[in-house]
This record gives sequence, structure tokens and C-alpha cells, in this order.
Amino acid sequence: MEIFDREDVSVNFVDENDVVLGYSLRCDCCEDAGWYIVDDEPTTVDLDLRMDASGYEQPPQDIPELAGWVFDRNWFKQIIEYCSEQPPLDCGGAVCFRIVLGDQQKFVVLFNSQNGYYSHGFEFKAANEVLQSDSI
Repeated sequence: MEIFDREDVSVNFVDENDVVLGYSLRCDCCEDAGWYIVDDEPTTVDLDLRMDASGYEQPPQDIPELAGWVFDRNWFKQIIEYCSEQPPLDCGGAVCFRIVLGDQQKFVVLFNSQNGYYSHGFEFKAANEVLQSDSI
């Protein structure tokens, strides 16, 4: 899997099977969109793990090496429903996708912390088939 991170514009994850996850990161005033990867299935959002540092003083995390990792096309989880007003995202939302390498697994988390007026779109597709598409 390769990660193409265009700083605060977008991030695209592309595996060797040409499965693509794209997420818009362009932020406006009262919001903060980002992503990170964890080893265990997430049940909440941890903003300290974010890969980009916009709006935060800590430096960004290193982008992990994911050679050989591929998406599980059948696995998708909404961690925090959009506009549920749950901490730490205020009125944002979060979703995750599972990636695998043999019997190992990791989870790509996309999140948006905002006040209810901003959303960010994501699209998860294999070839021309859209598997998931929404905004958070």
C-alpha cells in the first residue's frame, strides 16, 4: 500500500489490488480533519495519533511503511456518527477501514472534528465500484 498525502489538501491510500481510499483534508475555520493508523480496532478517536499537524502544536507522526498491506474490501466501521456531539470531535465524525498483511491487521481511521458546519468527503473504491462513499 502506498499513501499519497498532499498535506492539508487530501490523502489517498492505494493498495496493490488498486483499491483506493481517498479523503479530503482541506479545512476551513472551525474544523480539523485528519487520519491515522492503529494496530487494534478502534472504539473511539485519539487525536494525538493524527498524521498531519494542522491545528496542533505537536509534530506529525511518521507515516508508516505499509508495503504489502491491502484493504479488506468487506470491512467498514463508523466509529463516531457524524454530528453526534461526542468528544473529542464536537459535532464531527469518524470512520475506519481494515488493512491486512497475512494474519496481521491494522485500521485506517479518518476523522473530522468540527462544529456542525463543515464536512469532508471520503470514497473507498475498487476499480469502478464504489464500496463506501460519504462525508464526516
